[in-house]
Amino acid sequence: MAEKRRLVDELILDRQIEEFRENIKGDLRHFIDKARVREVAARIYSKLSDNWGLSKPQSAALIGRSEDDLNCWRNDDARSLNVEDLEKISCLLGIYSWLFTLYSGHAERVHRWLLRENHGERYEGKAPFELLSGASANTFQSARRKVTGTHV
Repeated sequence: MAEKRRLVDELILDRQIEEFRENIKGDLRHFIDKARVREVAARIYSKLSDNWGLSKPQSAALIGRSEDDLNCWRNDDARSLNVEDLEKISCLLGIYSWLFTLYSGHAERVHRWLLRENHGERYEGKAPFELLSGASANTFQSARRKVTGTHV
């Protein structure tokens, strides 16, 4: 009986999460006005860039922004961060987190992934960095779905 109740509770929680996602889907502008969200996203992107070993020009190219913008973000001025930037950072964080699951916490493999050539059918011998640099948020979302196998 307790097991059945736990499963029901999980289903209810899953449904509530899905409803929340549906309510905010396509309306991230509501959250972009929150300075704290922009600051956290900027720090996350900075950390991801460092972990993946990106140079400043590579980091700027990946997200499609100028090095000046990234310098501002690193200096706690994330006002220029927009909805598309947030979507891209979210996708990159999702990919990064999933890679730790895939590679069972082997950080060196996770940290090489973005710049390493990949010969799988999705990459055609290119590094994921090459395919994502300067791409639209839709491309980042598609990459996240392909990499993680999710449809979030």
